[in-house]
Amino acid sequence: MVRDLCGLGEIGDGLEVQVDGPDGPVFIALFRLAGDVHAYLNACPHLGRSLSLAPDEFCVGDDGRLLCPHHGACFELATGKCVSGPCVGDSLKRLEVEIAGDRVLLREPG
Repeated sequence: MVRDLCGLGEIGDGLEVQVDGPDGPVFIALFRLAGDVHAYLNACPHLGRSLSLAPDEFCVGDDGRLLCPHHGACFELATGKCVSGPCVGDSLKRLEVEIAGDRVLLREPG
């Protein structure tokens, strides 16, 4: 199953998209890095808190790393791997997306 998430131009420095999941809303964090789109559940593996300060406000550095604003975990956007902070070695939960024209589509398992 494929679900339309947003327009490619909407992502900017980070975009949070909410979709309906089987157990309620699911929040997805989308990022553009070197022409690619990366999608993760918007939840830090440390304590499950949101990776954004507010909707669509992420701490993304010029080095392609994302900082969790709650406890300082730092993640590589390209891989989702935590490289410093309280959950070193853990990773964000990656979601599969594809680009169709100017739309970002979520590939859902099943």
